[in-house]
Amino acid sequence: MLRKVFLAGGHVTPFVGKGSPNFQKGLKGLKEYFAESIQGAFRETGAKPEAIDRIYVGNFAGELFNSQGHLGAAVAAAHPALLHRPSMRVEAACASGGLACAEAVRAICAGDDIVLAVGVEVQTEVKLPLEKAVAGPEFLKNEELKPFVRATHCSQVSDGGAAAIFVSEEGLRKCGLSKHQAVEIVATDYGAGDLWSDPEDLAVMDTTRAVVSRMLASAGVKPSDLDVAEVHDCFAIAEILMYEAIGLAPPGKGTELVKSGATSLEGKIPVNTGGGLISFGHPVGATGVKQVLEIYRQMKGLCGDYQMKSQPNLGLCVNMGGDDKTCSAMLLRNTAPASKL
Repeated sequence: MLRKVFLAGGHVTPFVGKGSPNFQKGLKGLKEYFAESIQGAFRETGAKPEAIDRIYVGNFAGELFNSQGHLGAAVAAAHPALLHRPSMRVEAACASGGLACAEAVRAICAGDDIVLAVGVEVQTEVKLPLEKAVAGPEFLKNEELKPFVRATHCSQVSDGGAAAIFVSEEGLRKCGLSKHQAVEIVATDYGAGDLWSDPEDLAVMDTTRAVVSRMLASAGVKPSDLDVAEVHDCFAIAEILMYEAIGLAPPGKGTELVKSGATSLEGKIPVNTGGGLISFGHPVGATGVKQVLEIYRQMKGLCGDYQMKSQPNLGLCVNMGGDDKTCSAMLLRNTAPASKL
């Protein structure tokens, strides 16, 4: 890293889907989720809206779900001081939030001091013809897959937002924070596969493997050095394949890693400690931002019922877009001394 970069914290709204008790209480739109997540990030970190140097918005399909693109211009809903700030949307399917965070880190390296990454998705507003709405997931009709795949193996259509504040050492000072109150970004990387071709082996995530191994090598870190990880479990099988792609398990041995208990909250390498996308929800653009904030919260002892017994020192986030067509990865280090909780 050309400059030291820190994650000062942020805010995650409730993720709302049809299984949520909040689902029938009145759905929010893009504007509300932008305002709620960004304002929450300012409260949590002490960052002043006037001090924001740049903004990156992660959103997958605003045009499809909400008839609205051009979401770099949506952030002023949170505070008038964000008006006219450099702000742009990035899109990489389900990796949109991860790319927003990665670009925020790059902006700090390039000279900015306080950069906002925000991810928002509202998917429940989509109106479908009745015959499509009641048809259900098509894979449930596939005789070959039916014995192995269940609806509970899939992340749910959700709405929500997440905002994170990335800062330099000077940015920490401006926020009134010490290094021990933040998390250091050790490395970040992303890459894309070939949209126009299928992988030779559907059970191998080539893009994720290439990006994560490249990033870890650049930082001098081995998979065995990790204390906690957030990986992209859009489907249960995706989490298993990610274990193998990032080097936590040998090829074909991902299920054995789970059965061993190593990835549980009490295991050697807890993964998706808050339940991941399947449990927590998957508002696409917000997911990658929420992932880095989950690592931050574990490192600062803020996870409540799902807090690890020992605060982790080194954490990995892996956010995937498409069928392993884009991968965004980030390596984070706790700046506070490790402690038992």
